[in-house]
Amino acid sequence: MSKDLDAAIDSIQGRVTEICEFLHEIEPGKPVDETALAEAVHDCSNVTQSMTSLKRVVNRLGDQKS
Repeated sequence: MSKDLDAAIDSIQGRVTEICEFLHEIEPGKPVDETALAEAVHDCSNVTQSMTSLKRVVNRLGDQKS
């Protein structure tokens, strides 16, 4: 795998880890920081877009090798 691809995967993994850590800290029935929650939702959307882009890159790389 190329260094750029590795870096992209590491970046996405880091963002997902941060989102998961935030979600694990939420206690049922307790107030949630609305700003932090909105940021987590936004980050989830960004991760989804990043994964879609990464999938396109991997597909292009696979097509170039064929």
